[in-house]
Amino acid sequence: MATKKKTTWWTWILAAILVLVLFSVLNREKEEPNPTISTNVTSSTEAPKAEPHSYSQPRTSNFVVLDSYWKAVPGIPTSIWVMGEVKNTGSVAAGVELEATAYDKDGRVLDSTSFWPASVRNIAAGDTCPIKFGLDANSSDVSRVQLRVVSTTVW
Repeated sequence: MATKKKTTWWTWILAAILVLVLFSVLNREKEEPNPTISTNVTSSTEAPKAEPHSYSQPRTSNFVVLDSYWKAVPGIPTSIWVMGEVKNTGSVAAGVELEATAYDKDGRVLDSTSFWPASVRNIAAGDTCPIKFGLDANSSDVSRVQLRVVSTTVW
């Protein structure tokens, strides 16, 4: 009577791994090489060439703060809201960074922070964007708040 040899479980695992490796190697040979991507890269000895822009760069003078005011944050006497609108008077949609500074009656700075009222979105040429930003200043100590344009960027 012939004895049948029992195949162990690890033999099947080795066979499966071998099949996967062979399939992977054969499949890799069929793939086409990656196409070369053409980029505008210059060597370190060449000066980079400026790309022409189809738009003009925005300037801080293209933004005007309108109707700015401040008020106490309800229920939080140590904070104030700076409110208003900023208008893009330029011809390019752009983002604007503002700086809000709270002063006391003697002209001392209580708090100053810069922020982007439209976040990382552009304000279209001719459009306005609402301003609502908080400062850490006791409302009873605030005499005045100044808003000024710090910088602009095209997002």
